[in-house]
Amino acid sequence: EKMSTNTNLKRKKQASGKVAKVLKDALDYKTKKDSSNFFVSIHSAIVGYVADKLSMDAAGFTSDSLKENLEKRGLDSEIISEIQDILNTCDFYRFSNPSNASEEMETIYDKTTVVLNLLTKKL
Repeated sequence: EKMSTNTNLKRKKQASGKVAKVLKDALDYKTKKDSSNFFVSIHSAIVGYVADKLSMDAAGFTSDSLKENLEKRGLDSEIISEIQDILNTCDFYRFSNPSNASEEMETIYDKTTVVLNLLTKKL
């Protein structure tokens, strides 16, 4: 059990560094106007960060399970809503490839950095 606890603590400590790398990748994709990889990166950044902070497996996270787990942790409903909006937007742009993706990348990147900063303080 002690090894499990140490692994969970390590994941929590490394979460910020991992998310910073994924956000840097997303910024590179945004610069290159590669919307498909950008939205995949943003989605991965949020889900991966939350999974690491909660010591859970990111592969099992859906939008609903993410919401449920964050609610259990007492996170503000506003932050949870913002996270779900970002994830839904990422899914929309990943799978439909609309023409205004470049404009949305800027907005989503900014929203994501704000949300991740809030999560850092709350989790």
